[in-house]
Amino acid sequence: MKKKIKTRFTLKSLIRLIIFLAIIYLLISFISLQKPLKIPTFNNPNKVENINLNPNIDLGQNQAMIFIQDKFNELKKLSEGFPQKQIKEIQKMVVKNIYDDTIKKIDSN
Repeated sequence: MKKKIKTRFTLKSLIRLIIFLAIIYLLISFISLQKPLKIPTFNNPNKVENINLNPNIDLGQNQAMIFIQDKFNELKKLSEGFPQKQIKEIQKMVVKNIYDDTIKKIDSN
């Protein structure tokens, strides 16, 4: 039989989660900047091409680019309000853990 491992949400876990969410938020903010990304071309390494990561700019009628742009827009739409949703989930989890601990203490008496 497998033993059920108790998971506890501690202050250490909360701090790790906040740091992780901050990194994700900063990465999403950085990616959404409108500055073009400069990469060297394969033909001439000294020549640099600009690739704009802004989804509002038409990148052509290539099916792959349309698919990528649609997925990028979908991810951007899903990420709206991400930190607020995670904060609410954390609050619910904390309340649930406190509730479970209280019930266990009452039952043990």
